[in-house]
Amino acid sequence: MLLASLCLLVASIPRAAFCQDPPFFAETPVITEYGVDPEWPQRPEHLSMKGWVSGLALDEDENVWVFRNTTAEPVRAYRPDGALLRSWGNDQFVRPHHLRVDHEGNIWVAGIGLHIIQKYTPTGTHLLTLGTKGELGNDERHFNQPTDVAIAASGDIFVTDGYGNRRVVHFDKDGKFLRAWGIYGSQPGQFVLPHTVAVD
Repeated sequence: MLLASLCLLVASIPRAAFCQDPPFFAETPVITEYGVDPEWPQRPEHLSMKGWVSGLALDEDENVWVFRNTTAEPVRAYRPDGALLRSWGNDQFVRPHHLRVDHEGNIWVAGIGLHIIQKYTPTGTHLLTLGTKGELGNDERHFNQPTDVAIAASGDIFVTDGYGNRRVVHFDKDGKFLRAWGIYGSQPGQFVLPHTVAVD
């Protein structure tokens, strides 16, 4: 009788009670507090604070590179003490999304508005464009709102072509297309929105 009752009890418990995902919160709440330093960065008056920071990276000298969603000098580099090192990029970007610094110190930016990835020197000289400026697509020469870029030590380039195509695109160090993978979905090899990418 006891066994029958136990079996009935187990059978009456919803299946979801046994198949729940791990919790998405800490068992013990963690509170992290940050203090705002009003003196950092030391922004010159001509640099507007309009727009949000869409990308941020550190170079090997620990300078902080900021990509602001604005038309006025959106690429800005600050020394660790907050002093402005340089800024550039007037009217070059539409809807800036992310910024990376590679192992050679070059600056890479992803822009979802123009559907391209661009490579620059630290002083703002253009070196390379991946994708076709102003044209969206899903092939070897086009992106659809790319979100991020990662550069391996070999120079290989990986782009998350995220908002439109939901794929990762792989190029060699010279920008030659090698392969792409991923479509929209929740199965292996599929993505919902590949938003950022990194190389270990």
